[in-house]
Amino acid sequence: MEIQSDNYFWSRLRNKCICSVLAGLCLPAFGTAQAYDDYQYRMLLNPSEEMLEAEKRGYIMIYDGLQDRVVEQAMTLQFDRIENMMFVGTKHLQEDGELLFEEDGCD
Repeated sequence: MEIQSDNYFWSRLRNKCICSVLAGLCLPAFGTAQAYDDYQYRMLLNPSEEMLEAEKRGYIMIYDGLQDRVVEQAMTLQFDRIENMMFVGTKHLQEDGELLFEEDGCD
């Protein structure tokens, strides 16, 4: 009987470890989208010196999934950098609150 309880204990422990590892792998993905958006906003509206130097060498940053108002703001405030920007999947907020995604044909 003790062998069964040891097997049960180790089986439960193994399952808990597997679940913990899987949760650890999956949870960072939930924060990744927000981190990516934050990165895009920083590079677009408040670029680092490194980004500006890279753009002088011809680097083009592709901004994905930004709202149209942010794109318009960038076009106005960062006009001298426009040639180094590409916008895809732009979100357009409709009067009824619905978000429409720009179809860029890059599927």
